Amino acid sequence: MTNASPPPKRRELVLLTHAVPQWIGPDVESEFDLRMLDLSCDACRHARVMITPGPAKLGADILGELPALEYIAAVGSGIEGIDITYAARRGIRITNSAIATAEDVADHTLAITLALYARIISLDHAVRTGNWPEPAFRRSLRDLNVGIVGLGAIGAAVARRLAPFGCSVKWTGPRFRDTPYDYVADLAGLAEWADILIVAARADASNAGMINANVLDRLGAEGLLVNVSRGSIVDEDALIVALKQNRLGGAALDVFRSEPTPAERWKDVPNIVLSPHIGGYALGVQRNIQKLLRENLHAFFDGSMQKGIVVQETNA
Repeated sequence: MTNASPPPKRRELVLLTHAVPQWIGPDVESEFDLRMLDLSCDACRHARVMITPGPAKLGADILGELPALEYIAAVGSGIEGIDITYAARRGIRITNSAIATAEDVADHTLAITLALYARIISLDHAVRTGNWPEPAFRRSLRDLNVGIVGLGAIGAAVARRLAPFGCSVKWTGPRFRDTPYDYVADLAGLAEWADILIVAARADASNAGMINANVLDRLGAEGLLVNVSRGSIVDEDALIVALKQNRLGGAALDVFRSEPTPAERWKDVPNIVLSPHIGGYALGVQRNIQKLLRENLHAFFDGSMQKGIVVQETNA
């Protein structure tokens, strides 16, 4: 008589708000019961865990229909689509994956910053169209002041890359932390000091439109703005007006108010470098997010994840 095989271990149910297979990976797909969110499905309503892109709208109207939900794993660095206040009342834990994206997003940030600073796009166009320009002196990079809005995982990675160039770096954010860089509590004051202002803050309702006309005017006619966070943080209309009126020296954007951004919106805007929200699309990021997501899901289901409302950048 042969021993019967043990029954297969039940795969835990995990909801998806969107299909994001490039970030989930084969291990998570095989180890968990992944189902698209459907509020008419009884099993879905009793799920304890959800995976979602950070910008996806998860308000109290949806979360209230999921009474068993205990944990939201946001893919990417942002969590602006999630009703944090409601989640806190419910004690729903939240993680993001900024730590998994930081190094590659910082690489892309440096690339578009240098392209803007050195006018690479416009100079390339001039050569290609037979309009060889008269040489113009640019400011030495090592003489520039760089302000960073948000010194989380991405902002800190950007700051580390600027150090070898000799730039002076200061930063601002909602809370002071002990860092190697000087802290400036006032955003407008940081913009006044900076030659380049790099936005790397995590977006939420509190900082929508934070980079407004006043901040852009403080940055000034030779100042450069770089945004790799979320389009919602920058008042895009004010930015376009400032660029067209030469009140701002230039802007490099990887994120936009609406995506895809309409091409005609930027057709006649001078001194810009644009990329299609591509900063985090690197193979290293993909591997890191897949690993982090798997670790966080196992930590939740085996009970080793931290309790309470948190935004975790690493597994528990």
